[in-house]
Amino acid sequence: IDDRIGPVVISGYTNTFRDSILAKPHCADNYIPGLLQYAEMPDIWGLIAPRPLLIEAGQEDSGFPIQGAVKAIEHLRSIYRAANAEEELVQDIHSGKHEVSGRLAFDWLETNLNGRPECG
Repeated sequence: IDDRIGPVVISGYTNTFRDSILAKPHCADNYIPGLLQYAEMPDIWGLIAPRPLLIEAGQEDSGFPIQGAVKAIEHLRSIYRAANAEEELVQDIHSGKHEVSGRLAFDWLETNLNGRPECG
């Protein structure tokens, strides 16, 4: 495993393209024309498996709706299961909107970064 990529937290973005970016107007920097013909959003995030990944999703996020986030997490879980690393995928579905929760993330990062060799 390449040690340059360590534990990752994705806040307020994990979803499916169809349920979020393609479902309503978004900032232009969210669009990568033609990408969906090759991969859905969780396929891209799953490329870091088996590394630790924490997903934060707000139940009231109107841009990245919770139903799409749940679909993406389920897909990610299958990727992590295939990598024999299902325990490395953690979710924090919080009551907020499109925001960083931090409810689990700060302690999770401290635990997962503690003792890791420096990247670079």
